Amino acid sequence: MAGRLYLTMQIMTAIVWIYNIFNKKFRLHVLNIITVIAGVMTASILNRYEFVNQWGIGIIVYIELFVFCLIEFEFPVFQSVERFIVTVILVFMGQVVAGLPVLIANEYVELNCDVQYLLINIILLISSLILTRIVTIGKLMDKYWNDIKRKIFLGIAFGMVIVLYLIYYIRQYHAIHISMYFIIVVLLVGFYFMYLHGIVTDCQLKKSEQEREVERKYDGAYNNLVDAVRMQQHDFKNHIQAMLSIADSGKDSREICEQQQEYCREVMGMLSDSKVLSNVNSHPLAGFIYDKIRMAKELGIRTESNLRVNQCEVGIPLYEIIEMVGILLDNAYEEVANLEKERQCVEIKLREEEGLQLQIGNPTTLERVEEFFCLMDKGKSTKGKGRGLGLAKIQEYCKQYDLDVLVEIKKRENGNWIYIGLHVENLDK
Repeated sequence: MAGRLYLTMQIMTAIVWIYNIFNKKFRLHVLNIITVIAGVMTASILNRYEFVNQWGIGIIVYIELFVFCLIEFEFPVFQSVERFIVTVILVFMGQVVAGLPVLIANEYVELNCDVQYLLINIILLISSLILTRIVTIGKLMDKYWNDIKRKIFLGIAFGMVIVLYLIYYIRQYHAIHISMYFIIVVLLVGFYFMYLHGIVTDCQLKKSEQEREVERKYDGAYNNLVDAVRMQQHDFKNHIQAMLSIADSGKDSREICEQQQEYCREVMGMLSDSKVLSNVNSHPLAGFIYDKIRMAKELGIRTESNLRVNQCEVGIPLYEIIEMVGILLDNAYEEVANLEKERQCVEIKLREEEGLQLQIGNPTTLERVEEFFCLMDKGKSTKGKGRGLGLAKIQEYCKQYDLDVLVEIKKRENGNWIYIGLHVENLDK
């Protein structure tokens, strides 16, 4: 009975950490309960008929937990394996640490093995519930995993050598001195604290360097934007004089009105630079958008903008926001470049309201929204072989920051338009 109880707690602890490491809020529901019951029943049957030893039973139970991960979370198999390995190691190390107070208690009150295992798993479950409320390892993995996973597994290998030695010593001598156990646990916890702190600090420094690189890269574009706006302000009098000249041309009022409207549209297009400067306070982002609009204008593509951005501080690195904006703009410009001249227009909406609202719109040949989502898979593209990586990158960011891609196709006078939107909530709140 005691064995089933502490095995139940161990499986529940593993499930708590699984949710944390897969970056999902823990919730008790039918699948969790079925997984716990299945694990306990499997262990009981294997133990009763002695099909395998205790290690074999543990491996089979954890295989069942891995199947639970595949069913519950929509992660690729390889990523699921990586995160599940981290979960198993965390639970394993946690048992070693939780065993310390039980060993200390055993020095004063003699406890049998079942009671010791039960207390270890009670301590482990309670501490896991508390720790998972304080820190979400899944968020750190989403943010840094690709940069740190080799270092993490190297650290895990080192820690496992110590833990396996500890297990070997206990099995060999059927006991261990409390002071030796204490020293090993303290050294192990201290090592991992310093090791992980160093890795995360190193990643933060790298990301800060990437931010500074973006600022350096687009500082020149921002300065060009300032110069262009100053030139437009300098030419303001000339535009007024041109309007007066049209009015004094002696033509009939209807023709004068049409010419003035056409001239105003041209001037408004030229003033798009000043809209970027006045409505985007983040210099790197303003420089980047200006550069994109300028290059599109050179290709004869119009860009209509609706911008209102302060410092773009929403908890996502600025260079990643710039990359997302750039991918969607590039896709829009590439799609309209092959259309008729009158359809070569792209709309960009970027507003900092309750987070960051991004929407890119352009004429499209697509008929259904489902066709767009098919193109989000890596390597799939309407542009040919070796393309289609941009939208796949957007999909990666959506998974990393829990973003939703909002896609809509509307019929307008000049054909279908596709609108692709991202809503980035303020992750710092």
